[in-house]
Amino acid sequence: MIKVIVNGACGRMGSTVVDAVMKDSELKLVGAVDIVGGMDAGDKAGCGKTGIIVSTDLEATIKETNPDVMVDFTQPSVVFNTASIAIKNHVRPVIGTTGLTDEQKAQLDALGKENNTPCFIAANFAIGAVLMMKMACEAAKYMPDVEIIELHHDNKLDAPSGTALVTAEMIKQVRESHKQGHENEKEKLAGARGAEYDGMRIHSVRLPGYVAHQEVIFGGLGQTLTIRHDSIDRTSNGSGEIASLTYEYVRTLDFGSWKSKEYAGEKIPSFDEFMAFCSTHDIHPYVELKSNITQARVYELMDIVDKYNMRDKTSWVSFNITYLQYMKNADPKAELGLNTFDVNDNTYNLMQKLKTSENTLFLSINTSCLNSELIQKCKLQNIPIGVWICDTRDEVFQLDPYISTVTTNKVLLD
Repeated sequence: MIKVIVNGACGRMGSTVVDAVMKDSELKLVGAVDIVGGMDAGDKAGCGKTGIIVSTDLEATIKETNPDVMVDFTQPSVVFNTASIAIKNHVRPVIGTTGLTDEQKAQLDALGKENNTPCFIAANFAIGAVLMMKMACEAAKYMPDVEIIELHHDNKLDAPSGTALVTAEMIKQVRESHKQGHENEKEKLAGARGAEYDGMRIHSVRLPGYVAHQEVIFGGLGQTLTIRHDSIDRTSNGSGEIASLTYEYVRTLDFGSWKSKEYAGEKIPSFDEFMAFCSTHDIHPYVELKSNITQARVYELMDIVDKYNMRDKTSWVSFNITYLQYMKNADPKAELGLNTFDVNDNTYNLMQKLKTSENTLFLSINTSCLNSELIQKCKLQNIPIGVWICDTRDEVFQLDPYISTVTTNKVLLD
């Protein structure tokens, strides 16, 4: 039995690892760590109670649980430190977090040898991604002119992705270094040709609707070759990027069976159906404006809201300040929330642009950004705070009383 702790256990990938460990008969979850602690790791992962309470102290958890392996899905800014802590305590790190520099990897390698503790760094855990990199490496021997395009969701913090960098490193090993493109080419906009690595170009795309995707494109005389890998979030029995699908097709899909048989056949509702439900059951909806929003589209949404007399009972949130300004134009009384991961002076300046004499504004932030200094500043400026994501009652009970709204993936009763 291999004893495992998961670092970054409350994130999307960390929660997935917790669930996977709990389902594997050869693995035993003995610890879970994240920047916000106090809840059961299984509640966060959606696999039921585990008895493992998420800690905020990695080294203390290691000493208390004596694990064999630490799986790390944290952030580029902290992964080197967390991996070092694990190795020094003779715990084998399995690192899925991207962003380590070559120098940091070399230091971890030396530290691992010094402590007789191996460290495994994987740019991507998907078998399809690994095959894509190996195939690209083979193709580069015969078609050395290559560019890499990686596409991810717009909440990814590092660019280019770790997978793209490893792909480029592998290609570098099998081809002669050379500068691609015309020797006299000139960028009219800085960065238009992408980042340069050993003469090849790497391009990063960040858009809502993407999960994790990469294309490696080879060019030769009279031909091109494209090797592509797509990671798809399985929330229905369909496939493809949601932005490329028709509404009629999406309405035929089953969005419930992935969760349990109880929800088999569940359909995704239209906005009209959603507002009708909220009106019937006296629910105050918080609607996020995500992508491809125009002023005209906002007026269309308001027509539906007015159809059910829900204008005074609906709040609107978005990461995009322009979308919130569209809503402000459509309804000067609308309650607006600015979604953000990073709170700074510019955040408050942006919120002032949304203010009218009749509306209410609030800050909608990730729990990782929450701290006493931020809460105090919002109190002084009379700005309410909403947080996301809290999926257990323990998380909610630990929040400061000033927090006015909580976004959750679960129905939290009592």
